[in-house]
Amino acid sequence: MQFLTRIPAFPVLVGTLARVLTFLLPVPAICWVARVLVRTTPHTAQAAAEFLKGPYAVQQAMHMLRDECREIKEDTWTEAIWGSPDPSSRKAVPLKLYFAKDVSYICIIAITSLTKIRRMNGCRIELETL
Repeated sequence: MQFLTRIPAFPVLVGTLARVLTFLLPVPAICWVARVLVRTTPHTAQAAAEFLKGPYAVQQAMHMLRDECREIKEDTWTEAIWGSPDPSSRKAVPLKLYFAKDVSYICIIAITSLTKIRRMNGCRIELETL
C-alpha cells in the first residue's frame, strides 16, 4: 500500500471515481450489490451504501489511508504490552485480544498477521470473541 502515498491527488481521484460510479445508483441498489458481492448483513450493507453515497466520505477515508501508510511503518508497542517472556522467569504473560464475532474480512487478515509474528516470538495470545 506504500505506493498509494506517492500518487498525487490519490484521495481526490478515488473519491471522484466512487461518486461517479454511485451517482445514478440509489442507496437500495448499492445495498443489494453489497449484499450479493460481499455477502454481508443488511445493516452492514446499508452502512456501506450510505458511506459510498456520502459527498466526501470516500475521499476522506483515502486521506486517512494515505496518512496511515506514511506514518505506521512498524509495530511500536513495547514487549511489555505484548506479554513477552520475563527474562528472569522465562514464563510468558498471556495477551488477550477481544473481537466481535462477525468481524470484516480485512479485520481477520489484520488479526492473523498481528498475532502470527508475536506467536513465533513466544508470545502467548488468547483470542476471544464477544
